[in-house]
Amino acid sequence: MPKKMAEDLEKRADSMHISKSKYCKIILQQWIDSGKKLTLGEK
Repeated sequence: MPKKMAEDLEKRADSMHISKSKYCKIILQQWIDSGKKLTLGEK
């Protein structure tokens, strides 16, 4: 994971006073509930 992305995740989790793993679980659950497709690609 790029450093900038990791720092952004940490900042967002800290602002919600939750762990990074909990924040990721919330975001992933929102994505699953949305029904959107995930497109993977290499940059």
